[in-house]
Formats: sequence, C-alpha cells, structure tokens
Amino acid sequence: MVMNSNMNRNRVVLSRELLKLYYDGMSGEIVVSDKLRTIKIYLDEGNVVYAEGVDEGKQFLREIAGQKGLRPGQLKELEQIMEKDPQSLGKTLLERRLVSEAVWKKFVEIKVKYAIAAALEMENADLKFREVKINGRPEDFCKAYPRR
Repeated sequence: MVMNSNMNRNRVVLSRELLKLYYDGMSGEIVVSDKLRTIKIYLDEGNVVYAEGVDEGKQFLREIAGQKGLRPGQLKELEQIMEKDPQSLGKTLLERRLVSEAVWKKFVEIKVKYAIAAALEMENADLKFREVKINGRPEDFCKAYPRR
C-alpha cells in the first residue's frame, strides 16, 4: 500500500507542476529522476516541446536508414547527433529531408507521451524545474502539442 500511495503522490506532484508551468507560460526543463533513469521534459512558454530519457530514437533512426537507403556511416552520424545534442536531431533530419515535418511531429508526440507516462510511473523520484534556453529555435522541435 505504501508504494501505491507514494506513486500516486509522485503522479500528483508532476501533474500539478506541469499544469502550473503551462499556466505560467514557463520555458525550461523538468527533470524527473530516480535510481534507474532520468527523464527530461522541455517546455516552451508552457507547452511541452520535447522529451528525452525513455526512447532514445535508435529504432526510429534505423527505420529511416532502411527506408532512405542510408549507409552505416550515415546512420552512425545521426546516432552521434542524437547522443551529443538530441534537441538538434529533428532539425538535422528535416534539413536533410530524411523525414517530413509531419513524421517528425508525430515521433516527438509519441516520445513525449511515453516520457510523461514513464515519469508518472517512477517511484521515489526527484522532480526539478529549471529555466534553461532550449538549443535551437522552438519551431525546430515541431511542437508536440498545439499552442494554447
């Protein structure tokens, strides 16, 4: 019973924080971490625009490589971009015309949903928010959810 109570408390805290940041129009990074992993959720003026920590997108990149006939070196380059600066991956994929904006937007939406769901399920997690400048322009992320 204590685990469920604790898990529910974590869900309430994260949900409340997301709503507060949305209504306050804040931009920055929410970091939810426990002993096993860290999930980062990025906000632009209260809107969730990106997330990291659950699915790092390797399968997505492999599918792109297969469909576009990329060489192993090209796939490795994309994986390195994803590893070093995940926020710039979308911009790179769009600039190289490897995915359409609609495909990237759908990928980000799914990734954000999984990240938030995983963060809500974490037990004894630490939750922090800090105002940070998001690398790149917000439009490079293809908003996960429409603006208010």
